[in-house]
Amino acid sequence: MRVSMRPKISFAPLFALSALSFATSLVININLPPIPGPPSQSQPNPIWQQYGPLDITATINSTVVVIPIPLADARARIPAQYGILSAAYHELLPGWPVDKYPLIIAVQLEHDIRTGLGVGVPDFTTFRVAFPFVDILNDGFSNFVYAPVNWINANLVGLLGLSTYGLFTPPAILDPPSDPYAFVPPSQASAAGEVYFTFTDIDVLNVNTITPPNGYVKLAPAAPEVPWNFIRNITNQPFTGNFLLCDNQIRIFNTSLTKPPFDPTPVAGRVFLDSKLYPGLKLDRNDAKGWLFAAAFKENNFLPCPVYKGYRGTGSGDSL
Repeated sequence: MRVSMRPKISFAPLFALSALSFATSLVININLPPIPGPPSQSQPNPIWQQYGPLDITATINSTVVVIPIPLADARARIPAQYGILSAAYHELLPGWPVDKYPLIIAVQLEHDIRTGLGVGVPDFTTFRVAFPFVDILNDGFSNFVYAPVNWINANLVGLLGLSTYGLFTPPAILDPPSDPYAFVPPSQASAAGEVYFTFTDIDVLNVNTITPPNGYVKLAPAAPEVPWNFIRNITNQPFTGNFLLCDNQIRIFNTSLTKPPFDPTPVAGRVFLDSKLYPGLKLDRNDAKGWLFAAAFKENNFLPCPVYKGYRGTGSGDSL
């Protein structure tokens, strides 16, 4: 079973690297004021008191959808030297077409970020294009996410941190600015409970020009066509943009964030993407399916990707 076995990974020998990342964050003045805008509606970080002074934890509130694209298109966008572990996603997605690949669009708010010793990081939100199930170690087993581009709001710490992993991270204007989705006003909604999120590229040459969004999702509650276990798996795969350093955000799914009244919600709807900053991929699809959910996470930063050889990423409830 490609997605149901993993060796137990201990990060104890890597505390020195964690300390280095912590010290680096202090150098760039991590105690920044909150980004102007309305407060987030997300719940506070429920796990920060459980871990040591150097552990990074947060609430991550997410809109994650799957879009079927031709496998050949995915192959053309993932560097040729790295394989695609198609057997792994077919195991998690029964009946998935052989010639299709599950492209991921993820809108994520990192909220109430705690780095220990009372040091906090302002919230930040991202709109990410992600290619999961990439065999960057060429071992035929270990799943990674290749995340080539990641639009972000005006957060220096988040921008620098994600850029370290090789993600192209252009700043953007986000709506809503402080959450991964907002409800469409009932008079404008095409379905009850419809939500949206948009981003607009920042054009430094035309800052006073109003332009249409360069990317958005518009989703409504629907039958759960994408298995929840698939979402849990892909969101726990270590991600990278340069294939050298990987970020490991270990989602924890047995906290108050994923229990009533905050149960994960299956959704379906439209995804649009057309940005001159990332011209290699354009989307205008009405067949996006996924989930709205929040989870706690504990993060292992700036580690060499081979550390995660054999990493599966999900467990029964608590992934640690």
